[in-house]
Amino acid sequence: MTSIVDRIRKFTGVGIEITLAVFVVAMLASALQAKANPVEPPSEMGSLNGVVPIPGTSCLRNNTTGSVLTWDNTTGAYTFSTCTGFTLSGTGTVQAQNSIILLSDKKPDRNVSAGFNTGQRTGSATIYFLVAPGSWQVYRIYDTTSFGNVCACP
Repeated sequence: MTSIVDRIRKFTGVGIEITLAVFVVAMLASALQAKANPVEPPSEMGSLNGVVPIPGTSCLRNNTTGSVLTWDNTTGAYTFSTCTGFTLSGTGTVQAQNSIILLSDKKPDRNVSAGFNTGQRTGSATIYFLVAPGSWQVYRIYDTTSFGNVCACP
């Protein structure tokens, strides 16, 4: 003869099994629905290599020298200025990865590489410019203080 405690254990066990089965079926149905209806990025923002770009302009200003690099996140058009007379402009490639906006431009007379962290609002850049055959001028930007808000020479 089974006791009341055994009956409760048996009944509770069946209830847990049924609840677990319903939960698993609901999760599978939800996963199948998500796969059938994927979320697309907003069309007004477009897509860049499968990543939603951040519209607008990014800029870096060197903490010590004040040199400025500004670029358009959509077109890749950039301008670098030392604030002492040297300016370099061009068009590079922009990529957005996670919360980093990357600019790169490699041509025979230059190599520009920059990154702006949109979360921390900091960034850095390295610009190599050919000044004579075999002679390169290197400019570096380390920006931890302008927070992407100061886009002009001091």
